[in-house]
Amino acid sequence: MSAWCKLPYWRKSTHHVLRIEYDVHKIEQLRNSVDALREVYEPFSRNHNKVVVMDVRSDELTKYAANCMLATKVSFMNEIANLAERKGVDIEMVRKGIGSGPRSDYQFIYPGVGYGGSCFPKDVQALIRTAEGIDFDSRILKDVHLHP
Repeated sequence: MSAWCKLPYWRKSTHHVLRIEYDVHKIEQLRNSVDALREVYEPFSRNHNKVVVMDVRSDELTKYAANCMLATKVSFMNEIANLAERKGVDIEMVRKGIGSGPRSDYQFIYPGVGYGGSCFPKDVQALIRTAEGIDFDSRILKDVHLHP
């Protein structure tokens, strides 16, 4: 099982599960495990399917990509806050305007000291190293890393 946070926290937060990723290698394990997971989490996922079945490599990239996207949102809002300050614009009004649209929300769009925690910095760095390992220049991630 690939929970996106440490297992003790994951157990405590079953009412607030954002996404569950589960990978198995044998087809018979897959069918039985996915059915069991869907049954367990059905009460918590009435609005959308939170059980995602994928291979291990896709799971790893998904976890890194999700955290990097959120880190990018934080860095982006800090950039907009700096621009707003120089233009004499109220960043809180801008933030509310951005968050009110149907394609975005209010999560992770608060300007501040940057992103931190145990996952965002290491996941941004890990995805940069992954890209470098296949000779891919991930300019956006490098910028996010340099300007959290």
